[in-house]
Amino acid sequence: MKHLILAAALAAAPLASQAAVVLDQQDPVVTGSTAVGFVTTDLAQTFTVGVTGVFAAVELNISSFSLSHDPLTVSLRKTAGIVPSTLAADILATTTITAADANAALTDLIDFSFAGVGVTAGDFLAIVVTPAADQTWELDFDVTNAYADGRRVSATGGVFGTPSSSDLTFATYVDAAPGSDVPLPAAAPLMALGLGALGLAARRRG
Repeated sequence: MKHLILAAALAAAPLASQAAVVLDQQDPVVTGSTAVGFVTTDLAQTFTVGVTGVFAAVELNISSFSLSHDPLTVSLRKTAGIVPSTLAADILATTTITAADANAALTDLIDFSFAGVGVTAGDFLAIVVTPAADQTWELDFDVTNAYADGRRVSATGGVFGTPSSSDLTFATYVDAAPGSDVPLPAAAPLMALGLGALGLAARRRG
């Protein structure tokens, strides 16, 4: 089973620079999480930005049922009301994660820093995960809806329905001072982790 270790993954993440990257939003669940399998359905998590800056990364707990699966597409989008927008113009950034990487990591920190997407505190956005056709993946979610500023949403036939009463287990990170970052020494992430600069949130899935 995977462990969700929010700060530890960021400390080891291959972001170009992390001096100003801070944990912004997260589902704080420690117990009560489970997993949902999805095949051709997009799954999303809406969230409210709390820190103005450049969107740096999102953390999810993803598994693939087969290492031969095509990469999973992960996108940052604007919303249309309370659900993710499906308009191409509202897709702010897109990246992928391979099945091998998803299964190898304790938790999956997905880098968006390359896109340079500016966000402002109060923005209501969505992270959307999209599998290739007929390929089953698994995402952890929190059945208690512990995150108050967004919800898990699924799409049928490309149309997002009513938000559920649960959340994906997730975290978002923002570069709070873009342009001022400096490359970190190799030992700096471990030092940051040791000092608890970002804190540690962990949970086990039974």
